[in-house]
Amino acid sequence: DHPVVAVTFWEAEAYCAWRGGALPTEAQWERAACGVEPRPAPPAQDSGVAWWFEEGKYGSLPGVFTHPVTTTSPPNVFGLLDVYGNVWEWTRDSYRADGYAALAEAEPVSTVATPWRTVRGGSYMILPSYAGCSHREPVRAGEPRLTFGIRCVYAP
Repeated sequence: DHPVVAVTFWEAEAYCAWRGGALPTEAQWERAACGVEPRPAPPAQDSGVAWWFEEGKYGSLPGVFTHPVTTTSPPNVFGLLDVYGNVWEWTRDSYRADGYAALAEAEPVSTVATPWRTVRGGSYMILPSYAGCSHREPVRAGEPRLTFGIRCVYAP
């Protein structure tokens, strides 16, 4: 019932392909998380939508503190649960400091030579302000962490 954690970008990409899907692009992830109108602030911790381990905000965690994905928290406008907090979610885009707008020039290409990927959504080990729908972080593709997880997208 908990999200899968400690996966590299390559493992996340392979898992989604095995399930018949793909990792989302940053644009897909943001649209699914934000809905039609951007919401810069994450929901309040007690809203049932976002979750983070308050004592973990400075990096001193005694273990893994994901929470089960449940149907008791309200879904977002697209019916997705746990979009914010819990675990960072890999996207298939390479990280660019100027955002993903420049990616319109070409599709992102997954190669071993591209060391930085983008994760979105925040995790149980960050401050709530990092769990918003527009926040993004660069991560090395081969780096598994206990705060990284997977969300796949599927063609309709």
